[in-house]
Amino acid sequence: MTAAETFAQLAKHMIKGLMVHDQMTNYFDFLGLDGFRLEQEKHYREESENYHKLCHFYMSHYHMLINPGEIGNPNLIPQSWFKHVRSDVDSATKRNGIENAFSEWKKWELEARKTYEESYKELMSLNEVSAALFLVDFIEDVDEELELIDRRILALRSVDYDLVYVNELQDQNSK
Repeated sequence: MTAAETFAQLAKHMIKGLMVHDQMTNYFDFLGLDGFRLEQEKHYREESENYHKLCHFYMSHYHMLINPGEIGNPNLIPQSWFKHVRSDVDSATKRNGIENAFSEWKKWELEARKTYEESYKELMSLNEVSAALFLVDFIEDVDEELELIDRRILALRSVDYDLVYVNELQDQNSK
């Protein structure tokens, strides 16, 4: 794989990550979980900034635009939700939705770490050391996000996704 192909893969992944956080924002908004919604908006902004850093780095070092190619829609929001209004959501749907959302978010971030680590190794094998080192911050960001997700999942599981506890978390996350 060339450096151009590696950066195209990174850009494609980052754009899909923006889609993931955008959909998670709407997902939590539909469930009426403003704290989780705001948290996803924050991750969206941070990852948008990282995407622009990636593009700028590539332009500065390789003097070209990155062509990410076709990007698939992550489709995180269940299709059946588009036929309902927020007031249709019962407590069981909300609990299951929260559990599924955190599971999908974790799965995405694990994929992100794998993508960044493989790209790091690929760039090092091409002797593109500065490009590889540029990815270290992204890897560290994903590790921190995975720690947050794991802590949140453990806390939610320990109370069996109790909605009173979940609502208390919303207040904490919205400050």
